Amino acid sequence: MITRRLLLRAGGMASLGLLAACSGSRSAPRPGPERLAADNTVPTRRTSLQRGGQVIIALPQWLGNLNPMHQQGAVPANALLQTFTGVSNWDYGGDGSFTPRTEYCLDVTTVQVSGRTRVVLSLNPEAVWNSGEPISAADYRALLALATASVGDERLALPQGWDRIESIEAGKDQFEVVVTFSTIYPHWPATLATIVPAALSADMEAFSSWTDVALADHATGPFRVGSADAQHQALTLEANPRWWGDPALLTRVVLSAVEASAAGQDYAQERIDVLHNITDPGIYDDCRGRAGATVRQAMGLSWRRLVINGKAGLLTDLELRKALTKGLDRSAIAARALTGMPVQTEALMTGNHIFSPSDFRYQDNTGRMGLNPAEAMEALETQGWIVSGKGEIRSKDGQRLSVGLLSTPDNAAQGEARAVRECLRAIGIEIIIETVDEATFRVRTQAGSFETAVLPQTTGRHPLERVASLYGQGSTGAGTGLTSPEVEELVRLMEVEGHDDTRFELANEIDRKIWDLSADIPLYVIPEMTAVPDGLVNYGSFGMLSPHVEDIGYMRGSAAVSGRTDQK
Repeated sequence: MITRRLLLRAGGMASLGLLAACSGSRSAPRPGPERLAADNTVPTRRTSLQRGGQVIIALPQWLGNLNPMHQQGAVPANALLQTFTGVSNWDYGGDGSFTPRTEYCLDVTTVQVSGRTRVVLSLNPEAVWNSGEPISAADYRALLALATASVGDERLALPQGWDRIESIEAGKDQFEVVVTFSTIYPHWPATLATIVPAALSADMEAFSSWTDVALADHATGPFRVGSADAQHQALTLEANPRWWGDPALLTRVVLSAVEASAAGQDYAQERIDVLHNITDPGIYDDCRGRAGATVRQAMGLSWRRLVINGKAGLLTDLELRKALTKGLDRSAIAARALTGMPVQTEALMTGNHIFSPSDFRYQDNTGRMGLNPAEAMEALETQGWIVSGKGEIRSKDGQRLSVGLLSTPDNAAQGEARAVRECLRAIGIEIIIETVDEATFRVRTQAGSFETAVLPQTTGRHPLERVASLYGQGSTGAGTGLTSPEVEELVRLMEVEGHDDTRFELANEIDRKIWDLSADIPLYVIPEMTAVPDGLVNYGSFGMLSPHVEDIGYMRGSAAVSGRTDQK
């Protein structure tokens, strides 16, 4: 039996070498800009802030169902609301490490016994739902009962792992929750990060019923819903009198749904105060044009990757895929895709398929698969792909070395495609760009009907929980059509490994083996950009950092303190 008290933090972050230009020869790693910060919220002590004021935050859509574990409620807009009005058992650092958030969970221990993981949560007895009911073992037991009785119901959007729970019992009292999984299950932190009240889990009808945005009883936290304006799609949050922690500094928070196409102008004209996830240069310019505003930038949790279909034509050849990989200048590709955005693209390079560069478990595992045009051309010559003259496309036995690249019409995707084409033309590979609409792109990439394509990959606070579905036995190799017995065995071992350090080492070994397949090439991280008023602190681009929304406030004397009461 192994017992551990939780502090999920281990290892360090490897340094990242920078790459040379497409047409140049490989050089030694050279100094360059540091990676972006993991988070950018201007952390400030509460004592330096004034009480009062409001902030209007853009919602990407209006809210339909507020249950975060319901299929209709598992959307970004509700995730944002839940940071103000939901349970957060863990307090995450910007590097993905975490400890219990003591407002909800005082302590957690894990035990591995008889091939099972047992987790004991010690809940805070002061924590209550807005209904006045305590947050207790009954809530966890009710959700498990519903999950067990409703297997296969598509309305359930539970965190991964609820189907692996064998039992949930109250321990010494109602605030001790004893969760026993049916196997060793290392991904339990994602499973138990949040909970909903037992009243919602009585049956699927109750589970689906939280569609009144003004209903506050099922929520908790530093804020509660004060009013909802469905006509103008604005939700006003106010300080929660039932909150047992530090009181909220802001008087109110307004969550206002905005059209994506109008978001930049809404910000510029001060109809909203905060705009998350800025990726469009035009919207960025709109936000920067507002007086007394700033855009906070941090390392994002998504990246773009070139996916090579290892079952398509010439690309079944591993040596050809390796040569193609070594011909890619990822920084140049990022620069083309992010034209008009204020980023140093070399700071966005990543060498890992699993962990974000801001993650404490991250290692750059690129190894010999980094940019090396000279080595790529030598390998192609060895394989019989020859050129008749400088700048010509290679051929072998009368066949041109041509590879298709499926793309979409948006500017960033077209920039990526053209940059890939230029990089590979320099080593004698012809890239033929095929542009299709978004719907066709999704259908074809999911069906494997392409040769190469640039696709997104998203990680998060629990990156290992998706590795088996992406790269394990029976997977598509994250869209490449390739895996290997080595990768599959390492994934199997990682899935049953109860020791954190060993599991993280296995994950990085999996990543190195994925690089060896040369079919899934991380290109660049998409930076997280959030526009905010200058004086607003403890808010911005969070990365993996946990928001403490009760601490959001304005600096004393800030001219940006909003006294507005209008919502739209």
